[in-house]
Amino acid sequence: MVKKVVRVLASIMVFTMMSSVVAFAAESKNVASEAVILDGDMSIEEGAEPGIPAADEAANAKKLAEMQTRLSMRLSGPTYMSLNVPTCEQINGYYCGPATVQQTIKFYKGSAPSQDTLASQLGTTTDGTDMTRIAGVVNNNLGYSQYSMIAIGTQTDWANKVTYALSINKPVIIDIKAASGSGWPYTTNGHFMNVSGHDRSSSVSKAKVTDPWKLGLGSHWYNESLVYKVNNAHFRQAMIW
Repeated sequence: MVKKVVRVLASIMVFTMMSSVVAFAAESKNVASEAVILDGDMSIEEGAEPGIPAADEAANAKKLAEMQTRLSMRLSGPTYMSLNVPTCEQINGYYCGPATVQQTIKFYKGSAPSQDTLASQLGTTTDGTDMTRIAGVVNNNLGYSQYSMIAIGTQTDWANKVTYALSINKPVIIDIKAASGSGWPYTTNGHFMNVSGHDRSSSVSKAKVTDPWKLGLGSHWYNESLVYKVNNAHFRQAMIW
């Protein structure tokens, strides 16, 4: 009788231990499935085109000339500008390109194709989106040539380009890289978002971004110097304006 009781107790202990192991494994699997690496920009090594497309260079020459005219006439825009760019949360860790394009198109038209449709147009893969393709896809969906890719230059150059674009009611698209300790709320090797506002009314200029990523989702104001820093840290050092 005693041996029988011991065997029963031993069986119960084994069952309990196995159940705990299964539960722990299931919990670990769930945690792993939620750990998404944010890297939505395709690198040159992954197949992206290097440099700025020739067609964009031609468009930039006209924009820069107009920007300089506005600056020289002190018509570069008010000291505070904020565009109501809609937020479109990206559906996975590498769809920031399609989501940012979706936000941009929705700003102009009120509606936009799905992120999957835009991903197909952009050639987005699990490696991300080639930045050189974004301006063309936005322009095709808008039905006219509006955007081009350009080097950001110095922080002053960056601010002038952002101010010019916002003053003509155009949200900017940037690509950032943020390392741990950079001051950005999360880390990323490559991530697209809109710049949708600029405030130079005080001693510290601010920039507003509209972010499709869940850890920074929505529109938020940051010091201009920080937004420039993470944009400049990316190997492209470029914006789409």
